[in-house]
This record gives sequence, structure tokens and C-alpha cells, in this order.
Amino acid sequence: MPIFVASAGTGILRSFRVFGTQQVSGNVLTGRYSGSYSTFERIDASRTLTVAESGHTFLLSKNNKVMTLPSPDQAGIYYKFIARQNFDALHSGVKSAATEDYIYGTAVAADGGKVSSSFTPSNNCCSFTTGSKVGDSFEIISQGSSWFVTGQCHSGSTATTAPEGQLAGITFHDG
Repeated sequence: MPIFVASAGTGILRSFRVFGTQQVSGNVLTGRYSGSYSTFERIDASRTLTVAESGHTFLLSKNNKVMTLPSPDQAGIYYKFIARQNFDALHSGVKSAATEDYIYGTAVAADGGKVSSSFTPSNNCCSFTTGSKVGDSFEIISQGSSWFVTGQCHSGSTATTAPEGQLAGITFHDG
């Protein structure tokens, strides 16, 4: 299968395997393509994500960008977030649209087994934090009523709000 790559000149890149005919109209891709595509988008402002953006990968900077998730009421909604720079002070991440739309999961650091986790119904945010490095990432998926995260990062957090070095550079918290 051929792989088609398109860019609208706005920092958005799509690559996917083509099944059938693709129609391209201006900067908008229409037609049918497989679910194996990825869209990469550099985030320069906080905003609310849509269900239509499910499957997209977002590159976050350290300037307190907050991506608000849609309701997790549709199982299978999925996003991936990648730190596009080292985080030395300001955090960026996701929060649920409603405080009762909880985020559960685990983020593991490669530099000695530091772990951040959320297994109780109290956290509705997941963020890159002080100590996150370029390339750290987490994925979030809905199971129909809550969000689940898996994340991996280079190092433990240096945040002063938790015992230094005990958490991964990706943390769970209330928002």
C-alpha cells in the first residue's frame, strides 16, 4: 500500500496508508483512509479537543498549555501527547471537561523506576511537569466513562510539590 503524506503548512502533518481514492480539496483531506493514520499538531494555545480529533498526536510546549478533553462517554476516543521541549518550570497537559470524568493510569520514568499513578477517583488532570524532557509522552484513551493513561518519560520529577524525585516527570493531579 502506498503511504500518502500531506501538510497544510500549519504544522499539521498527516501520513496514512491509502485504501481507495483520496480526494484533496484545498488543505482539507476528504475521503476514506485507514485508522492507522496519525496527525501531528504543534500546540501553541490551550484549547478543547474534539472527538473528531481522536487518533491525533499533539506536541506540547512548556508554556502552561491545557488541552481540555471531551466527555469520555464514547469508548475508544484516543489521543497522544509528546513533550516538544524540556520542562523546567511551567507545566502542560490535559484535563477532563468535568471533574467527575476521572483520569486513571501510570507513567514510568526510565532513570530509576520513578512512577506516577492514579488509581482512585480523584484526579482529572495529567501533565508534563518539572523534569519532563523532550520526547516524553503519554497516551490517553476512553473506556466509555473515564480516561486511562499510559506514559513514559526520561526522568523523575523535580517538582517541589511532591517529594523530589519520587514521581515520574508526568504527574496526575486535580485541576
